[in-house]
Amino acid sequence: MNKTPELREIVNGAMKVITGLDWLNIPIHKPNELIDTCLNVKLDGYGCDIVDVVYVLYMCSKNNSYRRKDIETYFDDVDEIIYKHYFSNEGGFSYFQNKSQLYYYGLNITNGLNKPDIHGSTLLLWALSLMTDYRKNSDININILKP
Repeated sequence: MNKTPELREIVNGAMKVITGLDWLNIPIHKPNELIDTCLNVKLDGYGCDIVDVVYVLYMCSKNNSYRRKDIETYFDDVDEIIYKHYFSNEGGFSYFQNKSQLYYYGLNITNGLNKPDIHGSTLLLWALSLMTDYRKNSDININILKP
C-alpha cells in the first residue's frame, strides 16, 4: 500500500505547494533537491505536466545558480515539446499533442479534435513566458504573474 509516487506526481504536488509558499513569501524548502527531481522528469506532452515542471524549475532557480546549464538544456527540450502542440494556422496550442483537452475536473469539455484549446494555450504560453524570463537573454520584458 505504500506506493512511491511517480516523479510527475511529486512535481505536480510541489507546484501547488510552491505556489502557496510564494503567496506567503516563504522560501522554498530544498530547492536544489526539487531541481534534481524535475530534471529527471521525462515529459510526454501533457499540458499540466509541462507547465508544472517548468514552474518548479523556474521558482527553485530564482536567486540560485544550481544546475543552471542543465536547466537551460532541459528548457531547450521543453521548447521542442511545446511547439509540437502549436497550431500555426490557428494561433493556439492544444493541451495534448494533436488533440484538444477532453476533460476538466472530470467534465467532458470537448470531443478531443486535432485543434488548439484555451487551456492548452494558456498553460503553454505561461510555460514559454517562464522559460523566456529564466533565460534573460531576450529583449522581451515579461511580467510574470503569480498563479
